[in-house]
Amino acid sequence: MEAYRRIFGDAIFVDNVPTGAFPYAPTYRRIGTLSIGRQVFYSPRRVYGDVSLKYYSLKAEGKEVRRVVFLSRGDPTLDANLGREAQALKTAGFSLEVLTSGAMLWREDVRRDLSLFDRVVITVDAVSEDLWRRFLRPHTLLNYGEVMEGIRTFAREYDGDLTGVLHVIPGVDYSGEGEVVGEFLKEIGVRKVFVLPASGDAEGVAERLEGLGLEVEVLQPHLSGEG
Repeated sequence: MEAYRRIFGDAIFVDNVPTGAFPYAPTYRRIGTLSIGRQVFYSPRRVYGDVSLKYYSLKAEGKEVRRVVFLSRGDPTLDANLGREAQALKTAGFSLEVLTSGAMLWREDVRRDLSLFDRVVITVDAVSEDLWRRFLRPHTLLNYGEVMEGIRTFAREYDGDLTGVLHVIPGVDYSGEGEVVGEFLKEIGVRKVFVLPASGDAEGVAERLEGLGLEVEVLQPHLSGEG
């Protein structure tokens, strides 16, 4: 999780899907269970209470931290209470950020929940359907076309900061896919991309993305199996 924390910096982190439930089983990381079903993990009251405790604990140390990041062992969008939790925290004056695979954006309720966040960081590792299937290993009920169109729809509706993450996946030839991913990120309005290399030529991928006009930051190291 450390590599992802570096994307966000100083913040109060929320792990709202502790089971590790995830809509993909990517080749570069371990997950808990493969799932696309939204369910309740914690009550909004508990999440709000945990964030408040962390906030006042940091404040006692002289740190004013009002950024809350939903960075979970699973995909935060599988939390059925995500919208209620986000609304409660926004009402209390916190700014909200989230890291998601983007796989659930075909659902209108997920898009509505994520619209409450000031910054959405979305992972786009492969856009070509064959690579999407081979390396991300999606849940059998996920439809490639619906997932991609869901991301596009969310991007059109969303008025916050949309940031991209690309993992350099072993076995993927980025001489072509890197440009395809870059063009897709530009299409959905992403301006900054974090490259997290599980292995391979991260710098080469970064150069291709920069050549398309994207701002790129390579984060080292990203260990295989890191959530």
